[in-house]
Amino acid sequence: MILNIILNILLIPTLGALGAGIATGVSWAVIAITSFYFVYQHQKINFDWFFYGKNLLFLLVVSTIYYLFTKDIFVLENAYRWENLLYIVLI
Repeated sequence: MILNIILNILLIPTLGALGAGIATGVSWAVIAITSFYFVYQHQKINFDWFFYGKNLLFLLVVSTIYYLFTKDIFVLENAYRWENLLYIVLI
């Protein structure tokens, strides 16, 4: 919760709603990692960290590629161009 507030204060002025989303995602990731750690410490359940790390890396790569290809497509003045409308329909 505190991490989310700090990241929101840092990211929202520069990135807006995207900054809030990033802050929330990072906060939830920290919560998940600490939960895995404490469960492992107390219950001695073995997690396949390679599997989780591989999936997290894949998620970050796909999200970055998606962001890079679509970051300007939803700007209002570009929404009326035919190629952008076609691209929106294809998504």
